[in-house]
Amino acid sequence: MATCESELRRIHVLRSWQERLQEIEPVFAQLIFVAHLRDISGNYVHADLRKVFSLDVCHQILSRIHRELFIKWLSMSARDRLRDLRKYNETLCSCAVRARETDWQILCRELVPSGVSITELALFFETMEKMRCFVIGDELSSAARPLKDSLALIDVKLENSGRQS
Repeated sequence: MATCESELRRIHVLRSWQERLQEIEPVFAQLIFVAHLRDISGNYVHADLRKVFSLDVCHQILSRIHRELFIKWLSMSARDRLRDLRKYNETLCSCAVRARETDWQILCRELVPSGVSITELALFFETMEKMRCFVIGDELSSAARPLKDSLALIDVKLENSGRQS
C-alpha cells in the first residue's frame, strides 16, 4: 500500500510541476527556466521534484524535458520562433531589463541540452544569432544593425507570404 501511495504522490508532483511549466510563456522562457535548473556539475535539480525523486531520476526527468523543449523550439517555424522570442523580449522590456551581448552569449550556451546533434546545435546558434537583436536591442554595434533590418524585412516577407496562402 505504501509503495502505491508513494507512486501516486510522485505522479501527482510530476504532473503539478509540468502544469506549472506549461503556464510559463513563451516556449523560449520555458527553455530558459529548465536550462537554469542545471547546476555547475551539469546535474538538473528542482526542490519540488527532489522531494519525491532521487537525484538521478530528477536529473533524467529534467534532462529529458530540457531536450524536448529545445527540439520543440527548434521545430517551430521561423515566424513562430520570431513571435515567441518577441513575446519573451516584451516580458523583459516590461521588467526594464536589457540583456547585454555577453549575457546573451552565455544564455545561448546554457540553453543547449546535452546530447543534441551537430545539426540541431548549428541550427540553434544560427537562429539565436539572427534573433539576438530583439533581446539586446539598441546596444547592438553598428555592424550588427543590418542584421536587425534584415530580420525586420524577413518578418514582413513572412507576413506577406502568410496572407497570400
